[in-house]
Amino acid sequence: MIERHYCAIPNCKVPALLFSEPPRCITHTSNLEDWYDRFEEVLSAVEMSSSEREWEQLVARNVIAGEVFREPVAAELYGHWARRADPHGTKRFRIAEIGSFCLLAAASGILGNATYDGVKALVRRLCEADEPVFKRFVASERYEEMRHRLHPHAPPVVGLSDEVEAVVRRRYRILVLRPTSPKRRRRDRSR
Repeated sequence: MIERHYCAIPNCKVPALLFSEPPRCITHTSNLEDWYDRFEEVLSAVEMSSSEREWEQLVARNVIAGEVFREPVAAELYGHWARRADPHGTKRFRIAEIGSFCLLAAASGILGNATYDGVKALVRRLCEADEPVFKRFVASERYEEMRHRLHPHAPPVVGLSDEVEAVVRRRYRILVLRPTSPKRRRRDRSR
């Protein structure tokens, strides 16, 4: 059994993320991807059944996928996608990991002032998809409008900066790739 802790921030009564050091909840963790890397490392050393391990990994991936709703740029992109998918607002959506990944990749590109086509090309390479998976979730017009709003006087970065590409690749590994076992992980074949 894994020992659970509460957030170490005074007056915070929220359970801490598993293996966070010091114990922190989602709100008080500054970098969730770093937490996830530590989580994977520690989880592989803990004795537990495969079903318990899969459950903990699913919970952790959902924490990262939830960034779509906590990151303002990604949340705005999600709202736009949901309005396009259901103009009358009568349906509720559960967005799949690939959708979360596409929206977070777009948010990273917008924040990094990267062109839509640059982010779309990387997503296509990572997903090894012939279909335009990125276009299903992110409209180019909305992307460019948001990028221009954040960077009104700067020309867009053609392609991707190393920093933006690293963030997108990391989120792909967390959200889309599935570990095959605690010791062996599937390789990112896009490199």
